[in-house]
Amino acid sequence: MDKYLRAQFLVMLPSLFFLGIAPPLVGAFFKVGTYAPGIILSVGLFFVFLSRFWLRLLSAQVSTLIWFALLVFWSLAQIIVSGGLDDRAIYSLLPFFLLMITAKLVALYWAHVDDRVVYLLIVTVVKVGGVLVVVNFFSGFELGHLLGYPYNKSIFPFGEPSHFALFFGAFWLAFCLVVDKVAYFIWGAIYFSMAILLPSLSLLIYVVILIVMNLRFTPSRLLALTLVVACILIWALNSSYLLSRINFFGGVNLSGLVYLQGLSDAYNSFFETSGFGLGFQMLGTQPASDVSVQIARILGTDEATNRFDGGFLAAKLLAEYGVLGLLMILFYLRCAVRSLAWIRKVRERGAGELKELLCHCIVLGFSVELFVRGIGYFSAGVFLFLIAVFYLSRIDARKKAFIDTREPLSD
Repeated sequence: MDKYLRAQFLVMLPSLFFLGIAPPLVGAFFKVGTYAPGIILSVGLFFVFLSRFWLRLLSAQVSTLIWFALLVFWSLAQIIVSGGLDDRAIYSLLPFFLLMITAKLVALYWAHVDDRVVYLLIVTVVKVGGVLVVVNFFSGFELGHLLGYPYNKSIFPFGEPSHFALFFGAFWLAFCLVVDKVAYFIWGAIYFSMAILLPSLSLLIYVVILIVMNLRFTPSRLLALTLVVACILIWALNSSYLLSRINFFGGVNLSGLVYLQGLSDAYNSFFETSGFGLGFQMLGTQPASDVSVQIARILGTDEATNRFDGGFLAAKLLAEYGVLGLLMILFYLRCAVRSLAWIRKVRERGAGELKELLCHCIVLGFSVELFVRGIGYFSAGVFLFLIAVFYLSRIDARKKAFIDTREPLSD
């Protein structure tokens, strides 16, 4: 690797880790109770460093402009109808606009990154993540507590296991597609083992996504699939952790109740506003549901936890944007199906364009944050998803333009 590519890698790797580390670090040591300040800090630095791409934002695709205009129009209409916004919503408008603009800038920069750098980036991120989770696990998760982390079972410096999974999951999916079989087995086994031993439902779902991505009806693959599914089923049926996570209607499991709270708030907010939605960052300002009251009673506090983020992102979108939020979810499902179809066409490990491959893995992996465990709009997962969508839409537009130029003129 020449000096230019090495410099490119040495800039991208710490920048990426800063994106994942800054939110929990700022949240822990400044006791702000949210990941948003850390994301805003890292995104702001990206925005400044990519200043040479600012003018190229003027050439944004029509589809991007349409979605952005629709989002702004819907938000303004909600403000007019509701009579105003909560302070939290007002203070979040400019940072979220910055997040979207910076994601577009990074997508423009991503087009100039060499495939060899992308390969090294994927491999390094996954190996560092694997080492971190193993070290934290064998330290009994005391490393984070000793350094002042307030998170439960913190995988220092990435926060809770679910937050670790949301950051590393997509890179692990791409890693398993581009490395040789030995590395695939070793590092695949590490992440799978940690999903069982931590335990982490979010990380386990990434294992399931990998199975779907790699499902081929050959004897060796079927045997491996049978063994993995058998391990998951045996663990699931004997795991009080997983059974409590999916037991929404019994006991006092907070994780299940928080998920149920998100479903309840999304349903109530959607229909009480006639599909219009509560408004940007307004989830949690509506009257508490019965589930919220139950959570508050268990915690011994005046207010339930996770009311503002909904527990998972789809609930927040439905509650705050109503019909438009539903359209966003349907748009994501379309993107996810296309990404899955694209990935399954990569028959050989390492085949395909690596930048595109990683972006498709990010899109597919985002399903965990959208439907299982989300932390709101200000997260590394949302930022990476926007980058992937912007980049892939740019690639699709170029391919379409190339095809159109090759079509013969009609008589």
